[in-house]
Formats: sequence, structure tokens, C-alpha cells
Amino acid sequence: MQDVEKVYERIWDENIPQEEVRKAMKLLFKEYFKEYSHLWVKIDLTPDEVEAADLFTIKKCKAKTSESIYQKDGAKMVDRGKTGSYAEFAVQRYLRELLGMPDFVDTRIGHSKTFDVPDIPALNMGIKAGEWFKVPAVPIIGRNSYPQVICIVDKINPARPSVYICGIADPDVIDTYQNESMILDDAFRSRHVKAGFYGFGHLRPIDSLLSDTHLRMNIKTRVQRKA
Repeated sequence: MQDVEKVYERIWDENIPQEEVRKAMKLLFKEYFKEYSHLWVKIDLTPDEVEAADLFTIKKCKAKTSESIYQKDGAKMVDRGKTGSYAEFAVQRYLRELLGMPDFVDTRIGHSKTFDVPDIPALNMGIKAGEWFKVPAVPIIGRNSYPQVICIVDKINPARPSVYICGIADPDVIDTYQNESMILDDAFRSRHVKAGFYGFGHLRPIDSLLSDTHLRMNIKTRVQRKA
């Protein structure tokens, strides 16, 4: 897949128009799906999970509109928010089944700085998701201090979204395989805080967490104490 990555680098170097970037991303997404989707974990969200994620997203986005840095994000904020929330609920269910991990999705509402912490505290990992035919938005180079669980969310049928858990991206992988030109929303891209991630061939499988004995013991201890 090195040729695919070279095309992404050409998008960055040549600064081609956003419509061309959009077309290239769709084509390359198909290539990545063909090459790697057999390694991904597909989660079909339940109606209860969709309802909980939608309600949380709407409340969170309403609160964010009072923060100046989000006021220029506009109408796309809710749509992006749902993508992220669906991924969080999907990863939460899978890790509950895989590792017996307690639920971690934090549905409290407050100022963004208060919740600027890893999405999965027990693992010191975040969750980053992109829509079908697009790529996830990740922190720009220099702002990655912990791994991210990379997901793709299929919302083609809004009533029954699916989430593909693609794997775990370590900080060096996130810094290496990213491109700000892949942020298609002009207002969001102008903030210069996120870039599109395209390193799907460099992810660790989510099931690799099973081999981390220390992690499993830590989670088991947390569950026992909670009980």
C-alpha cells in the first residue's frame, strides 16, 4: 500500500483543490477497505446506543456553541459529534466484551478543557473516528502523547449506523501519517488543530490488548473494587 500513501503525500505537496481531495479520499478509502477491512472489527450499534449517543451529542454541541473556538465550526459540529459518539459507544461495548472493562463513555456536559483527557482513562487511549469514504481527524503533529483507537463510522443508514474498529495508532504513527488538507470542512481546518489520518496499514489490532497481562490484571482489579 506504499503507492496509496504516496498519493496522500501528493495531495499535501501539491495543495490540490478540496473537491479533488474529496475524490481522492473516496478512491483511496476503497483501497484501504479492500486491503485491511478483514482486520477490522464491525460493531452494529443497538437502537439504545444510537439514542444515547445522539442525545449526548446534541447536548454537548449545544454547550460548545458558547465557547468561542467552536462558534465558527457551524452546522457540521453535530454531524462530526455523532460520528465520534457512535465510535465511543461501539468501542466501549467491544472492550467490555473483550476485556471485561467497565463502561467509560463520559456523558457529563461541561467546558471542553475540563474533558480534554483520554477517552479511555484505564488504557490512556483516545478514540478518533471518520465517516465512510473519509478519514479520522487526529491531533496535529506534536500534540500526540497517547495512542488513539481509530474507527470508521458507516452512517449511510442513519437509523442503523455501524462502526468499524480499525486498530490502535501509536503517537509516532499518528504524527507520521497525517495531512491537514484532508480536513474537508473549511472552518474546522482553519483552526489548525486536527489533520486527516491515513496510516491504516500501521495500526495495531484492537485484540492485541488481550496479550497485555498487566493491563488485564489492572482492569480486573478495577472491576472487583467497583463491585
